[in-house]
Amino acid sequence: MDLSTFYGWIGVNSTSLADANKNNGMKDAALSAWSHLSQYSLVFFVLMLAISVGMAIYYYTEYNNQPKRHYTPQKWALVGLTTLGIVFVITLVFALIMQKTKGIEGLLMLELKVAFCNTLYALGLYLVVSLIWCNIPQLPTNAYRFLKI
Repeated sequence: MDLSTFYGWIGVNSTSLADANKNNGMKDAALSAWSHLSQYSLVFFVLMLAISVGMAIYYYTEYNNQPKRHYTPQKWALVGLTTLGIVFVITLVFALIMQKTKGIEGLLMLELKVAFCNTLYALGLYLVVSLIWCNIPQLPTNAYRFLKI
């Protein structure tokens, strides 16, 4: 699966990475780096899914069931922001660790774009899971269901 499958809408593509390295003789290395990162595109996406859904479920179950925890929208937002930070850092660190080629112009920006895009996906997913959790009464929570429709 190609990186542009999930991240193409934010300007992630092999052509721009290759073109940035055309003049320094690293075009083939840039395309190789693209292919190598593309092998992990599904892993990046699954990491984001697992962290986002896991943090939302943790918030609505374990977090709000601890003693002396009283729900506030600020705590929900804080857990959401923490989720976004975790997704960004883990995606970026994983991309940096998996990348074997060094000295490619624009590669760090590509990895930052992938991490940022995953963060945006995580924001949407955290909101969707929260919306679902607040609107299905069978799902247990101690939290106030402020997103109830």
